[in-house]
Amino acid sequence: MPAATSKRSSTRRAAALAVSVLLLLLQEAAVAAADAASARPAPPFTPAEPDDDEAASDALLFARMAGLVQARGYPLHMAPVRTTDGHRSLVFRIPRGRAEEAAAEAEAEAEAGRARERQGEAAPGAGRRRRSSSLSRSLAAAARGLWRAASVRALRLATASSSSRPKPAPATKPVVLLQHGLLGSSADFCLNEPAESLALSLADAGFDVFLANSRGNEYGRGGAAGGGPDAPSSYFWAFSYDEMAEFDLPAAVDHALSAAGARRLYLVAFSQGTTAALASLASSGGGGLGLGRGLSADKLELAVLMGPVAYAAHVGSAPLRRLADLGTDRLLLLLGAREFSPSSELLRRLGGDLCLASPQMCVSALTAICGYSPDKGDPRRIPFYLNYTPSGTSVQNVAHWAQAVRRGRSGGGGGGDDDGDGDDDDQRLGGRGGGGEGSGGGGCCGGGGNISRGSTGGAAEQKGKAQDGAGAAAAGSAARRRAGGGCFCAYDYGGECATPVLRLPRPCNQRIYGARDPPEYDLRRALRGGPPVVLVTGGRDRLADPRDAALLSAALADAGVLRALHHEPTFEHLDFLWGVKELQRVIARVIAELQGHRQEAAGAEAAAAAAAVSRR
Repeated sequence: MPAATSKRSSTRRAAALAVSVLLLLLQEAAVAAADAASARPAPPFTPAEPDDDEAASDALLFARMAGLVQARGYPLHMAPVRTTDGHRSLVFRIPRGRAEEAAAEAEAEAEAGRARERQGEAAPGAGRRRRSSSLSRSLAAAARGLWRAASVRALRLATASSSSRPKPAPATKPVVLLQHGLLGSSADFCLNEPAESLALSLADAGFDVFLANSRGNEYGRGGAAGGGPDAPSSYFWAFSYDEMAEFDLPAAVDHALSAAGARRLYLVAFSQGTTAALASLASSGGGGLGLGRGLSADKLELAVLMGPVAYAAHVGSAPLRRLADLGTDRLLLLLGAREFSPSSELLRRLGGDLCLASPQMCVSALTAICGYSPDKGDPRRIPFYLNYTPSGTSVQNVAHWAQAVRRGRSGGGGGGDDDGDGDDDDQRLGGRGGGGEGSGGGGCCGGGGNISRGSTGGAAEQKGKAQDGAGAAAAGSAARRRAGGGCFCAYDYGGECATPVLRLPRPCNQRIYGARDPPEYDLRRALRGGPPVVLVTGGRDRLADPRDAALLSAALADAGVLRALHHEPTFEHLDFLWGVKELQRVIARVIAELQGHRQEAAGAEAAAAAAAVSRR
């Protein structure tokens, strides 16, 4: 009897082992299929008119933004924008400031009154019709506002092709595009009172303001070629800030220029928005992915980068560093996780309840993750902020940031100085920087990014143009940047091009980039001749550490594009959005930079015109 029992136990163990192996193989096959769906290039797509569900969703999203903008007396427009790889995001526009909008509404009301009078003079009983109560007028105005906010038909008309719309008149005011950061959205720039909200302040200062949204946040979840965010395919969530740089930001810029009838615009970006902007400009300039795509420098007048992040050797966020150290990002990818979703309604409600019940605990959590100064903000407003942020992104995007942290730490760190030493926080810099020819290619990005790296065998050849400064000099330059944490790299798909057991094909650097290592966004080389850049940094910023910001400012100075550096010695990362007690000063500096550049450009154009006349 004991022998029979032992035999049955052995049989059960063998069966369980066989099932486990089968499940492992099936999981590997599923991961390989998901990875294959993630690989570029994107499958072809055919843009379609939004259905009623999509239009109704757009109406609800418009209402959320309208509660921040129209409720304060500003006009708000919305347009869906489709990228060349099929993603659909909403771009918002504030074309006028509050005083200008009030004047326009008063003029429209006066004109309507004159029209009623003209109509009344020609019709009997006009006097009775003119006697409408103020209550009736108010109800009619409210009804018109609700119709504008929720009309599906109006939103459908907004998605009509550009050929069916009248061509906009040439821009009569400067155009500015705002780009949000990681887990943020267009709402980030409208959360406070007008004087403390960058978008509203810019509109009041006379700018035509556009607000972009990156793929994956609540305003950027329109269907892609492989389906929307809820489709079985993982294609929608196969993105990082590489795709935001390559597709999202250029599409938003093109839309803003077309809608405003302008040739160039000003770009103001925060946090990851600065990362996408720098990567996009570098790709367009021949660096980065080397695909000839990205944001063309001749479309920008000036870029203002707040809380700028390109290098991540000294990131002080404990959760992000732990995520990178433990390789949690890689584990989530292997398990097939697609959305990094702290923006779900449940977590949002829990966060709000936590902040209401214990504001200090909530502030401590935010400080550990991103950095926030309670003395600069109003902690009572945090539950309100959490209605709009975090707004979602992909696991692959978070993995990209974890790679950057690992790569910076494996390189040794230690580049740059700590800017929180009391130096003058306004440093006006000359228009040209000296020396420092950067090397291109993947030499700087050759280690530390992906945990499970492997060799593909053979020589890896980089796509696109051959990089300048090849050979020993280039290798030495890359090694110096790597040692200082100064490597700004594309997403690392790893060196293994097949799954370990079944040997099924999967994305790898060789397949995606044509090289063993991911390419570098070489700012020193690719940004030369690009638009001027203004940096606004924080001395206590744990995501855009002052030492990493110093590496970035040095790279921009070497490229000859660094116009100015404004340093706020006591600012944490979220203070640029929520530090209401000191935001007016920072916003005033941003507006002064934009207006100053505009005046300089106007003066240069006038001088050139005068010189042309004198030569005749």
